[in-house]
Amino acid sequence: MLVAITGTIGSGKSTITAILREMGKNVISCDEVNAELLTEKDYIKKIAAFFPECIQNGEVNKKILSDMVFSDEEKRKTLNAIAHPAIFERVVKKATEADGDVFVEVPLLAESGQDKYFDRIWVVYSDERDQLGRIVARDKISLEKAKTIYYRQKNVKAEFTKPVVYIENNAGYDELKEKIEKLL
Repeated sequence: MLVAITGTIGSGKSTITAILREMGKNVISCDEVNAELLTEKDYIKKIAAFFPECIQNGEVNKKILSDMVFSDEEKRKTLNAIAHPAIFERVVKKATEADGDVFVEVPLLAESGQDKYFDRIWVVYSDERDQLGRIVARDKISLEKAKTIYYRQKNVKAEFTKPVVYIENNAGYDELKEKIEKLL
């Protein structure tokens, strides 16, 4: 079975995947796949074609790229049009090589339209205040920048073609772990 784990930024997707990894489950993170791609020359060339100002010494400056795409909706759509197909191609390859169920952390599942590839979808959510606090702490950015990123993702309508399970993540790690154990 192929299970997508999605939700807005700071909702707890990475915490769920960490719990699943602790349990010995097959986990693929789209963010980790993107990080791999950002080291590959062909992928960097694709980014450079549309965002030359973010290429420094042959590498993508992620901060510059992030500032660009979160301040301009068209640039964000352009980046997603480059990134999503490349990421999902790699995810599919990794998933077919794995034995057993595979859980895939997908930050922008609704926006990418890739939900059709999954058997189940887990949507993690939490209070906006908690999410913004997590984003600020994790990314070491201002609350204003965190709000900009959060609201860009939050406004995407999540309509999926597969069964969805909603997982509330407001009470802490131990309760979240219990919920995941019950789902499994």
